[in-house]
Amino acid sequence: MFLDEGPVPATSTSLGLGGILNSVGVQRAKELSCRERKMYNQTVCYKKRAQSLTKKNSFKRQLQLLQNITTPVFNYSKSQVECDEKHPKGRRFSVEDKILALAFYKRSPTVYRFLSSIFAIPSTSTLHNLLGRIPISPGINHTIFEALKEVSKKMKSVNKYCILLFDEISLEPHLHYNQYTDEVEGLENCGTQTSTKLANHAQANLVVF
Repeated sequence: MFLDEGPVPATSTSLGLGGILNSVGVQRAKELSCRERKMYNQTVCYKKRAQSLTKKNSFKRQLQLLQNITTPVFNYSKSQVECDEKHPKGRRFSVEDKILALAFYKRSPTVYRFLSSIFAIPSTSTLHNLLGRIPISPGINHTIFEALKEVSKKMKSVNKYCILLFDEISLEPHLHYNQYTDEVEGLENCGTQTSTKLANHAQANLVVF
């Protein structure tokens, strides 16, 4: 049983139903008989419902993709949207954004400068200021060991093999006043003991996975 739903809700062209009309040898819906027009109207309604369901499924799929992305990717995408229309000097970045940008910069400063011409990311001066606020002093840094401990918990046993490197860097002997720590830097300092001699080299220990 078919119910008359009034005039045709949409043209055959807009809904891609021209093939149905052509198959029965007509060009327009008004050329159909009363019964055929009822069937055609019903077909158009089903077509509209199918299109509506397709859009809903597409939107649901997009939501599922958003739920599956990692937190850093989501935060980075959100930051790009918020900063894209702002003037470079008016952009504000969270600490997480700066840390992620710093990781990119340490990988390759050249690539980072290229990325800065495409994406809205912190300037190199902002990254240097961030590093300057991190308290790093001579001697064993227990904070770094704690960070390595947390990272190693998520690593497989085969990936925990590492190389411990010792490197020595030559320094130009000079004194520098650190306004953040209110200390004079440039004297020999081993972490556990200091002297009044000017330091002319530094030793760095590197852990390479």
